[in-house]
Amino acid sequence: MASIGISGLGKRYGALAALDGVDLSVREGEFLTLLGPSGCGKTTTLRCLGGLEKPDAGEITIGGDVVTSVPEQIFVPPERRDIGMVFQSYALWPQMNVFQNVAYPLRRRRVGRRDVQKRVEQALEMVGLAALAERPVTRLSGGQQQRVALARALVSRPRVVLYDEPLSNLDAKLRTSMRMGIRDFQRELGTTAVYVTHDQVEAMSLSDRIVLMKDGHVQQVGTPREIYERPRTWFVADFVGYENFFDADIVERSGDRAVARLDGADVALHCVGGPGKKGRARLCVRSTALSVVRADEVAGERTNTIDGRVKDSIYLGGQVEHYIEAAGTVLRVRDDDPVPSGGQVSPGDAVSVRIPPENIVVLDADEASEPTTRGQWNDLDRVGSP
Repeated sequence: MASIGISGLGKRYGALAALDGVDLSVREGEFLTLLGPSGCGKTTTLRCLGGLEKPDAGEITIGGDVVTSVPEQIFVPPERRDIGMVFQSYALWPQMNVFQNVAYPLRRRRVGRRDVQKRVEQALEMVGLAALAERPVTRLSGGQQQRVALARALVSRPRVVLYDEPLSNLDAKLRTSMRMGIRDFQRELGTTAVYVTHDQVEAMSLSDRIVLMKDGHVQQVGTPREIYERPRTWFVADFVGYENFFDADIVERSGDRAVARLDGADVALHCVGGPGKKGRARLCVRSTALSVVRADEVAGERTNTIDGRVKDSIYLGGQVEHYIEAAGTVLRVRDDDPVPSGGQVSPGDAVSVRIPPENIVVLDADEASEPTTRGQWNDLDRVGSP
């Protein structure tokens, strides 16, 4: 295993800046995922790390060794970087059987015949394909071919394994099982891994840390829980599934507590966290964090309660998604369906929406740029590039 350092990485394709001063570090044995929409720069970063692209600026180190340095004019070719790669397209040799495909990188390194036999058998055993060693790869299913590609990447015991959207060609059920397999292999081998995906579920389930990118820049780095629960910008919040956004003024501040007054509505919301100052802010809340009841059923404390009217309700199977006109906007509220025959509220009903203070993410308005990715998060067929 080896640590990775990326400093000031830049790459242009004509007038397009695919990467613009990217700085990253990956710890030994860490599973780091590069995440973002199509064109954000995640695949370009991976290809620069693997030596498949030459950057225009910056430096890359693997295990303390400089493998790319634009200022020093250093560029170590891919075959000398001691890395394994798992591609989206599998990239298997169709004229070879399973054993021969996995053995290929060892034979290129002139590893002895006996060691090749032993290490290939171990790799195939690890991915559950030992019984298919002699089968032509053209006679394998997509999931089996992907496991061959994984075994080939791991058989040489590289310092780093790079994954370029390896599961995007598989169906949903296979993706689930392969995610678990990759995570198990990572824990067993302890190899440093960098993984590229546009899929939230893959990123959350596999990663020690996630790097969320946009337009060639790093937007946020953090654990899956940090990215999911405490996004730092409006773009990140929108990308990881926050559906409700408000412009507001922070009018009171006491420690980590704040009161925000919404634009265009006589509504104040108590919040937790966010910028440690008064002034302009943007608030975001997940649809699942809200609760809705009929207006005539509201009793007691009304703090963080917004009155509105149901515009539409959609049954989703075990859940109902309500669209509620309130506070000058339309709120999305997703709730468990308490009545199998249709739910508690209907279009046209007057309702009250409760927003718990701890579920409101407060963003500095200066850093909360307008989101541009709405609707992309669940597009599992999208392939991110570059």
